[in-house]
Amino acid sequence: MSVKITEKTRGDLYERLKSELKAMEKLEAVAGILAKDGAVTKKDSDGKKSKYKVIDVGVVHEFGYPEGNIPERSFVRSAEKAASGELSRLTEDLLLDVIKGDLTAEEALGVLGEEARNAILMQFSSRGRGTWDALKHRSGMPLQDTGQLMQSIHSQVRRKK
Repeated sequence: MSVKITEKTRGDLYERLKSELKAMEKLEAVAGILAKDGAVTKKDSDGKKSKYKVIDVGVVHEFGYPEGNIPERSFVRSAEKAASGELSRLTEDLLLDVIKGDLTAEEALGVLGEEARNAILMQFSSRGRGTWDALKHRSGMPLQDTGQLMQSIHSQVRRKK
């Protein structure tokens, strides 16, 4: 079987690729605690509402809070560092898929965002950065007991700001 590429085919391919690359230029994939999830009031392990929002808890654990005796437990920055090579290779593969016409720019960015989300979630398990130690000033492991912080991590393709 042979494929004949005509001027029309070449022009169609060029226009589609140009369109996808323009779309990719205007979009971005993000992963982490997105605004809608971060604004939710956190629940404590006993089911009661906390005075903190999920984003507050995420920031405290990402950077630590020495005054509260809470060590840094990075899950976003450590994921970026741990998975940077893998995500770079995936980006190259996805770009080739866009060039070949197998994926749209938005679909490719969606795959990349989900992989970044998975890399972040891995940081909570022993396969990632390791398990988190219990906090000294309270009993239990509220973040693991409720799962709310992990459940608040999502990915999204959105227009660049």
